[in-house]
Amino acid sequence: MDSNHRFRVNGELTPVEKFPAPAIRDAGYRAVRRGQKGWNGVAILARDRAPIETRRGLPSDPEDAHSRYIEAAVDGILISCLYLPNGNPAPGAKFDYKRRWFDRLANHAAELLATGMPVVLAGDFNVMPTELDVHKPERWVDDALFRPEVREAFSRLIAEGSTDALPTT
Repeated sequence: MDSNHRFRVNGELTPVEKFPAPAIRDAGYRAVRRGQKGWNGVAILARDRAPIETRRGLPSDPEDAHSRYIEAAVDGILISCLYLPNGNPAPGAKFDYKRRWFDRLANHAAELLATGMPVVLAGDFNVMPTELDVHKPERWVDDALFRPEVREAFSRLIAEGSTDALPTT
């Protein structure tokens, strides 16, 4: 990794050399992480044990080098940390990438659920699933996070067997 790879720590972008690995270790955690130059980076932390990395990146697109997905096993639970693309401006190439990435995520999530293992999909989905999830929804109609296609993709993910841990209703 070069020095421009970044992670979000307390909501702020942090270059990889400033990723607080010593503080994380001192607090009793171990981490697996993946970062890249720009805005993307994901990490999984576990207290008093090392997460066992099982996947780095979503399957089905070997050309996708974005650091948006990492997966690790911790005490018999498969944990996925993701950073779904923002997709703005929509429509456009970034929105198309978001939709393809979401489809890949849904396909992989179905495979994970089929294993029978407990699975956690956590991270930033970059979705506003319902009008209750946003103040003044009329202002967000054209935003990629609120577009019907993305909201439907999130709903399908939930319908396939996932549970939204932070539902609005």
